[in-house]
Amino acid sequence: MKPICISLLVVLLALPNLSFNTPTEFVTSEISEDGNSVNLSAFEVRQRLNQLGGMVDLKYTTDVEKNIKYYLGRRKKRLARIIGRSEMYFPLFEHYLQVNNLPDELKYLSIVESALNPKAKSPVGASGLWQFMKGTGLKYGLKIDSYKDERNDPIKATEAAFNYLNSLYQKYDDWTLALAAYNCGPGRVNRAIKRGRTMNYWKLRKYLPAETRNYIPAFVAVTYVMNYYDSHNIEPTPAAYKFQELKTATIFEANSFYEISRLSGVDFSIVEALNPSYKKHFIPQSSYGNYLTLPEEGMMNFKDKKRQAKLDGFYRSRNADYNKYMSIPKDMIQSNYIVQKGEPLDYIASLLKCKKEDLIRWNKLRSASVFNGQELIVYLPKQSMNTKKTTTTQEPTVVHPKRVLYHYIKEGETLEEINSYYPDVTLSELIVKNKLFGRVVLKPGAKLMIKEM
Repeated sequence: MKPICISLLVVLLALPNLSFNTPTEFVTSEISEDGNSVNLSAFEVRQRLNQLGGMVDLKYTTDVEKNIKYYLGRRKKRLARIIGRSEMYFPLFEHYLQVNNLPDELKYLSIVESALNPKAKSPVGASGLWQFMKGTGLKYGLKIDSYKDERNDPIKATEAAFNYLNSLYQKYDDWTLALAAYNCGPGRVNRAIKRGRTMNYWKLRKYLPAETRNYIPAFVAVTYVMNYYDSHNIEPTPAAYKFQELKTATIFEANSFYEISRLSGVDFSIVEALNPSYKKHFIPQSSYGNYLTLPEEGMMNFKDKKRQAKLDGFYRSRNADYNKYMSIPKDMIQSNYIVQKGEPLDYIASLLKCKKEDLIRWNKLRSASVFNGQELIVYLPKQSMNTKKTTTTQEPTVVHPKRVLYHYIKEGETLEEINSYYPDVTLSELIVKNKLFGRVVLKPGAKLMIKEM
C-alpha cells in the first residue's frame, strides 16, 4: 500500500522486549507501561482469537502478544478514544462490507492504518482513514486536486479501500496475503512467495519488509482488543457523534463552510471536522456531486433553507412550470428514500419498483454504489399510483421500521391530493405518521413521511 515507514520501526523498538524462547501456551505474562499493568494468559487469548474465527488467519504469536500489550498498556487511553470513534465509522464500513460480501473483520484494518483518523498523514505521503498513497488513490477513483483530497473522505475512501482489498484477494485467494499486499504492495508479496515457495503468510513473512512483518500481528492484536477490551477494563471515550446522529447529502452547487454553518446552525469547527476532504473550507461545484456531512438537525436546517430559497426563486420568476423549475420529471411526484445498512442499489430499485439506472440518473451517482444512510431522490409516476390496488391473499410483508418513503410538498397541494398519489396509505395514517393534528399548514418544500417500506 505504501513505502516502508522508518518511524514505525522506531515505535517497534520502543516496545517491551519479550522472550521468543519462552513457551506461551499456558503462561500468564505481565508488563507495565506508563503505570498500566497488563496481564495476559496466552491460552485464554488464543482461545478468544479462535472463537472470533473469520477469513484472516488470527494466529497467536509472540509478536501478536507484544502488539496486544502495546495497545492495552502504553496506548490504553488512545485505544479508548479509538473504540469511541468506531461508533462513528464502523456502521459505514459494515455496510460496504455487507454489500460487497467481504469479511467483517476488514473494518479493523483502518485502526492499524490511521487509528480512525480521517486526516491522518504518514511521513511518506499516505493519507486518510485507509492511508492511500496518491497514485493508488487516483487509480481507485479518488479525486485529488487543489480543492479536495478524497483520500480523506470517509465514504469515498472506504469504497475505494474495499475495492482495492477485493482485487488483492482475487489475486491471492487468501485474505492474510491480501492484507500484507495492501501494506507493502503485491510486488513484494509476490517476491516473498517465490523465495519462500509457500502461500502461507506466517511461513513467508521473514522474506517481507520489516513493517509488513509486523503488519499482520498488529492487525490480529487490534482485532483482539476491539472485541475484548471490556475484559481488560477499557472504558471507551465517546466520540463527538455516533454514525446514527450524522447525515450525509450529495450537493452539486458550490458552498463555503461559512455559508453551510450559517444555514445549518452548526458551528464552523464541526462543519470542518465532519468534512475532512475539503482543503479550503469550500465545497466546489460538481456535476457529479460532493458529499456534505452534518449532524442530523443541522442537515435538516441546511436542506430546508436551500430548498426554500429555490422555491422562492420559482415564485419570483412567475414560472408556471413547477416541475421543470424544480427538475422534477413531468407527470411524476418526487419522493425520498434513505438507504439502510447492507442494501445494494438493485434491491432498493426493486423495493421502490423502478429501474436501477433511473436511481443512478436521478441522483447523478458515479456508480451503482450507495452508502448506509444515503438519501436518494426517487420519482414515482402519478398515473400508476392513482389507481387503488386490489386486495390479494398474499402473505403480509415484514416491515423494516427504518425503510421510509417521503414526499416533498408542492405549492398548493392538499393532504387529500398527496394521499391520492399513494393508494396503499390512508389519509388517517398520513395524519398520524406526520402528527398533523389541529389546523394543518403544508409548507412548500417540506417533506411528509408516507410509509414504511
